[in-house]
Amino acid sequence: PIITELLTKEALLGVLPNPVRSVTHIGVALAEEQQVSLRVTDLNGRLLHQATPQLAEGENWLRLDAQDWPSGVYLFTINTASGPLTGKLLKQ
Repeated sequence: PIITELLTKEALLGVLPNPVRSVTHIGVALAEEQQVSLRVTDLNGRLLHQATPQLAEGENWLRLDAQDWPSGVYLFTINTASGPLTGKLLKQ
């Protein structure tokens, strides 16, 4: 999908596919170019993945390789200039 309206703040676009078998993508729309931080944890708070990519204004999709993760529910947080965006994904 293409973001056609003017963004005034950041928004989570979704997780595709979810549930994930090996690789998934987390979508985020940004009002301006910025560096974000992505953290993925299990339900016990154990960190499985973290990254600090520089993302462009508009629609961005972050590739996440979950191939080696055990099956279960995972929580993610993307910290942006406007605050955190949070969600969960299911690994099959």
